[in-house]
Amino acid sequence: MLSKKERNFNKGSYYRTYEASPIYTFKNSALTTLKTWLIDPATENKATQKHLPFNTMQVINNSSYDIYIYVNQGKIAKVIPSGTIMTFTRDTVPAIRNIKVYNAGTGTIAENEIEISLWKEGVTFDNAFARLHKALFKSLGYQT
Repeated sequence: MLSKKERNFNKGSYYRTYEASPIYTFKNSALTTLKTWLIDPATENKATQKHLPFNTMQVINNSSYDIYIYVNQGKIAKVIPSGTIMTFTRDTVPAIRNIKVYNAGTGTIAENEIEISLWKEGVTFDNAFARLHKALFKSLGYQT
């Protein structure tokens, strides 16, 4: 007999630990010089709540000014030069719950010139093996 968890899995339920999320995209309104834009996915789009925290972020800066990205409103900024696309994965950013975008330029960034996409990658075989490997060696007393 199947357990309740196994029955629900067949109905398409979401397991946040293993499965990928949809891609959620956020675009800016006009951003004047030295101003910030705070992206809080949980309040801007209620559908994102069950997928938090995200582990992948793509930033498209189509403006003519550099911007600084502060993940989880931290102290360390990631500089996104004008006219570039940068992708950050779980290896380069911590669990993403919110983002602060700072206009470091001398002019106003027009509406929709910055696009930030957030999503959670599903667990792959490589990710699962890496976690298993780390746990095994940690249990044996080795530094990982």
